[in-house]
Amino acid sequence: MNRIGMLIDLSHVSDQTMKHSIRISEAPVIFSHSSVLSINSLKRNVPDDVLKLVKKNNGVVMINFYSGYVAPDAEIEKNPKALGTLNGVVDHIEHVIKTIGVDHVGIGSDYDGVSRLPVGLESVATYPRITQQLLNRGYKKSDIHKILGGNVMRVLEEAEQVAKESR
Repeated sequence: MNRIGMLIDLSHVSDQTMKHSIRISEAPVIFSHSSVLSINSLKRNVPDDVLKLVKKNNGVVMINFYSGYVAPDAEIEKNPKALGTLNGVVDHIEHVIKTIGVDHVGIGSDYDGVSRLPVGLESVATYPRITQQLLNRGYKKSDIHKILGGNVMRVLEEAEQVAKESR
């Protein structure tokens, strides 16, 4: 995959596969639609030890909006069909930032693949609310640009460079 410039997407894989793939990849990896395990303990979410490997790999974790992946464990314990909120999604983004830095997080909503969405993020038209929430939390415009697409563009460019160098 590295040789042909294909991104390695680790959403939907086991922790062991995450770690092994990051270890052997020369190009940055992505999690195209995952959230963080420390907020929502669904096994497909990314644990903090893997987040640290993503940083070393220069990859990016793109936060999924599916309610079952982002609603905090405490909410899901009270109501298994809890929707979660816009603020909760931004908590996932912020957790990645606090754990490994703003250069390693993005948006991976998965609107076409989920049945329940957080309150305040019902459609792509609500994206400006994410921007506003990040501004409210004190993030700079340049960092918000990274989150909203700049980090993914960097990873794509780096994967292409790895492919060129391996030919």
